[in-house]
Amino acid sequence: MRLNFPKGKLQALTSSLIGLHFTYGWGFKIIPITLQAPEIEGTNPDTGATGREIDCSGFSRWTIWHAAGMLLPDGSMEQHQWAEANLKLVSVSDGHKTDGVIRIAFLRPTIVNGVQVEAGHVMLIENNTVYESHGHHGVDNSRLWGSMPFMSACEVYELATTG
Repeated sequence: MRLNFPKGKLQALTSSLIGLHFTYGWGFKIIPITLQAPEIEGTNPDTGATGREIDCSGFSRWTIWHAAGMLLPDGSMEQHQWAEANLKLVSVSDGHKTDGVIRIAFLRPTIVNGVQVEAGHVMLIENNTVYESHGHHGVDNSRLWGSMPFMSACEVYELATTG
């Protein structure tokens, strides 16, 4: 399966959240998913807290919904399971390609002695640029694929074409 994103849509959606100064918030999602900028804020369903915050899986879920109309499951681990079942696994080095294919990458959570000590992460990649919401920064498109050591440990899947 491969989705179709309108050309420039991933950048436009990311820029809309950057322009609204969305920061990273663990567990924060945009609810309902259909909300669009500038009338949006994040909500943490577990606590009921609201604000201009969103986590990595909330960012990918909202972005993919608005770009391609596909509703992904919530949570990076659940999204990873969805990708394993529905998308083509490709090489980590494919993230460097500038071929118009949008990829989705997952870092598995770190588990030590049966206890999760680090969360997983999900990010989108287009033309060697990473689109994500990450800790201490929020929504971001300033990192190049491979610029952080953890990226080499990710699993990468083909998600969409642009056009």
